[in-house]
Amino acid sequence: MTLPTYCTQPPGPCAECSLSNYNRDCMNNPIDRDLTPADALAMYEAGEIERADLHEMFPDCFEDPDAEQPPLAVYIVTGDAGDLEGWTPEELAEALRAPLAELGIDVKCNPRQFGDGGLRILVGMPFLEADTIREQVKRLVDRVIQGGE
Repeated sequence: MTLPTYCTQPPGPCAECSLSNYNRDCMNNPIDRDLTPADALAMYEAGEIERADLHEMFPDCFEDPDAEQPPLAVYIVTGDAGDLEGWTPEELAEALRAPLAELGIDVKCNPRQFGDGGLRILVGMPFLEADTIREQVKRLVDRVIQGGE
């Protein structure tokens, strides 16, 4: 076990130090004293620790909040979008970027490709969840095309 850089006491586990209390060390940082991932999650939900602390304590259980997350899916706007009244493929792709990003979906524009556009689920997600995402995307795209976004 490595000691924190701020430790001023004789070497030993923080949990056994006289300056620790309530599963906290002398600087009020959580001590990993037989802490389970469920305990850490409860501490996070109670506002006692930060999201980054979850990953630091249990890197196999919690994702690094600073790591770039891959998109859930990609929505491909093809040259067919030029057939929509008032839209070019580039304009439609730009109009869809922000609202679809909120759903974790990246937007790509391939104006020279025709057909085979639309939503591509990239990560393995349950079938029902993928259907829900597809429905949300369909409604959102329809709203944008009709000028509601």
